[in-house]
Amino acid sequence: MKWDDMDRLKYQDRHPAKPASWVLNWMVAQNPRFAQKFYEARLRELWLSEHFQGVAKYTVRVTLRGRVLTIQMNNPALKHNLSYQRDSIRHRLNELLGWHLLNDLIFV
Repeated sequence: MKWDDMDRLKYQDRHPAKPASWVLNWMVAQNPRFAQKFYEARLRELWLSEHFQGVAKYTVRVTLRGRVLTIQMNNPALKHNLSYQRDSIRHRLNELLGWHLLNDLIFV
């Protein structure tokens, strides 16, 4: 059975289109595993972006477990320096995310 234009219009009246941001927020709220992977990818993207451009080339891996972000670095001196700035970096990442997700930040 094919939909004709009238059926399509009736369906659209009863079920208006939702913006992509609404659908994404709904998916994050409904599925904790999806939320974990979504926020991990978003944090990785933020860490490797221009905000942290100088340290991105020394980053090996970025992982999120619960509310703890672990960043593996291949430069021990940089890792040591960043560990002193851990609270300000965590605060900056939470600001860029738009809400308080991270409770801790670990440099390995």
